[in-house]
Amino acid sequence: MNATEYDVIVAGLGAMGSSSLYRLSQRGLRVLGLEAFSAGHRLGSWHGESRVIRTAYYEHPDYVPLLRRAYELWAEVERESGERLLTITGGLMIGAPDSELVVGSLTSARQHGLDHEMLTAAETNRRYPALQLQESEVALWEPRAGFLRPERCVETFVRLAQTAGAEARYDEPVRSWQASPGRVEVTTDVGCYTAPLAVFACGARIARVLGEDAVPVRAERIPLFWMQPSQPDLFALGRFPVYLWEIADGGHFYGFPHVEWPGVKVARHHTGDFCDADDVDRSVNEADERRLRSAIAERLPALNGPVLSSLICLYEDSPDEHFLIDRLPDHPNVIYAGGFSGHGFKFASVVGEIVADLVTRGQATKDADFLRAERLRERGQHLVHKQA
Repeated sequence: MNATEYDVIVAGLGAMGSSSLYRLSQRGLRVLGLEAFSAGHRLGSWHGESRVIRTAYYEHPDYVPLLRRAYELWAEVERESGERLLTITGGLMIGAPDSELVVGSLTSARQHGLDHEMLTAAETNRRYPALQLQESEVALWEPRAGFLRPERCVETFVRLAQTAGAEARYDEPVRSWQASPGRVEVTTDVGCYTAPLAVFACGARIARVLGEDAVPVRAERIPLFWMQPSQPDLFALGRFPVYLWEIADGGHFYGFPHVEWPGVKVARHHTGDFCDADDVDRSVNEADERRLRSAIAERLPALNGPVLSSLICLYEDSPDEHFLIDRLPDHPNVIYAGGFSGHGFKFASVVGEIVADLVTRGQATKDADFLRAERLRERGQHLVHKQA
């Protein structure tokens, strides 16, 4: 078959791929986006009504400059599109004073001069009666935290990209690809496409597409729940914040105020349930529900009601749970963005810019250097994953 030529091919049109498609097309390039599934599907890592955005980043202070840029770019996309994508609610990072979540969030806040407040359990419970912190727990309050609407974000990126001349093709999974200097050829069931450069942002399937030796990312099955609260007014938008909560078993859960879908969203963060991204059990079972209720029953008793709906999300975990944005060592004209490990969506706006800079300028902001895969090779972690 004859190959169709583009300036750049983007494989994957979830959060990172759609943002990359938008930024590349905005710079005047002829860009093709390929998505394995239909538009608006729920088979990846980005669906589910809401995603937390915050700057007091417990995962590592090095993310904070990228987060500041992400906020700027989300505002820019809102202005250009006329869509409301980000809602500020304030956010709480809750746990024991020496917990990873509280210590890490406080470290980032202090190091980068972020607006924050430390609250006792009593003060947190007074402000937000839905929450029942133990006396030994504390909360870091971040007024700038909030949530993004992921379905609307991805739709907006694609629409703006198409307006700028990009093509977006759905239900076209990549079947094979090959690269040589100055040329990447990508084949689907429909056609063969070529470009001088390609970007792979295939979520939990990226290792299958590029090879595990190149991109050591594995899928993790995460159940999401929308619960019926016994006191809905306690969770009303404008009265209740987003939150992350580290509990005694070392795990985390997180949640939101009521947004639009029936019920109030809450979920465990990381389950250790690693899976095949194309053969995952997408039915939420009794064990999933018990695990969630064990976390919220005493801490959020007003939310421990009937399950109104549930979904499965796929985390795409790197070995150290930090992102991987880099070039393939043997093919520098192949750029990839993966390993977002359940905390990446908020960065989608800036990841698109990072990818576009790598394509058009040959390098990205130095603030993203710590996300290169070289760190794993240096630590001997290339194929060794952090234990859940």
